[in-house]
Amino acid sequence: MEPTTESVLAQTHRDFDFVIVNDGSMDGSAEILGHYAKHDSRITATAHPAKLGKLVCGGGNSAILGGAEGIKYSCFARYLGNAG
Repeated sequence: MEPTTESVLAQTHRDFDFVIVNDGSMDGSAEILGHYAKHDSRITATAHPAKLGKLVCGGGNSAILGGAEGIKYSCFARYLGNAG
């Protein structure tokens, strides 16, 4: 989870909200997510008791990542058309 979270936070495009959903993990994920949320105002950490097949976000642009995925630092900027 940390590598995925760090890859999102390292994006060159900095203006985004990051919603992280703990899907019932009992491995300390809630505490880790709470730490990230406390230190970065872009992060909202929440819990859901079962795996989510689909997460619907407002604002027009959404990305859904699994816990083991990471993304390149310019992924959001390229996606939004303002690489830099």
